Amino acid sequence: MDFLRQDDLLSFPAPKGGQVIYRILSEELGEPDPYSHLRRITNAKALEYEKYIQDIIAKSKDPLNTALKVAIIGNIIDFAAHTSIEIDTELQNVAAIPIAIDDSGPFFEDLKVAERILYIGDNSGEIVFDKLFIEEILRQFPSKKIIFSVRGGPIINDALLSDAREIGLDSIVTVIQSSQSPGVILDESPPKFREEFEHADLICVKGQGNFEALSEPNLPTKAHVYFLLKVKCSLMEQLFKRPVGSLVIKKFQ
Repeated sequence: MDFLRQDDLLSFPAPKGGQVIYRILSEELGEPDPYSHLRRITNAKALEYEKYIQDIIAKSKDPLNTALKVAIIGNIIDFAAHTSIEIDTELQNVAAIPIAIDDSGPFFEDLKVAERILYIGDNSGEIVFDKLFIEEILRQFPSKKIIFSVRGGPIINDALLSDAREIGLDSIVTVIQSSQSPGVILDESPPKFREEFEHADLICVKGQGNFEALSEPNLPTKAHVYFLLKVKCSLMEQLFKRPVGSLVIKKFQ
């Protein structure tokens, strides 16, 4: 509470404030990774749907677009915003779910010509849905070089290197680490991440925390940047002018 009472709190980028808050909570609890059990649960739960979703994608009229939608739906798995997860209802009829802000057209055009893609992940469990999207990208464009990033250390239920290994993501793409924060903080990220960010042709950014961290002007990259997320709170509802629950793929630059 002392931290939250600071006069200059609003000058903190949201992910930086979150980073400090969760560090304080971890220290007070004496537990460096208090959400570890929830990461295991969400990974296991999402993996239960892997074959089912693979079949949905394979049988759809537009597998790449369906896989994209599945990846965005996966952004519901976020214990900073939700206390229960209703994956089942979200997957009942994927094809009928609209994308409320839909820059998928230019995204697919940029995807066709991109040689190097940085995919910035968000939550545990959700990365299973990302994996299925990436598998479909590589099925249609096998020459693409895709780099997937996870957090550099425990923060909420955001995906870590151990989660990527647990779901087999590291067997299909290179996995690297960013900052230990609920949203990428570039100047706290390892040199490898900053290098990939700078030199990528296309960057896919998942989730609200990463949106808050990276929706700044003059990003140090030449890439086309797209945000993929679900609207989860009133702030995002105001920013995107779409109701909570809406799917978004938005081109940033």
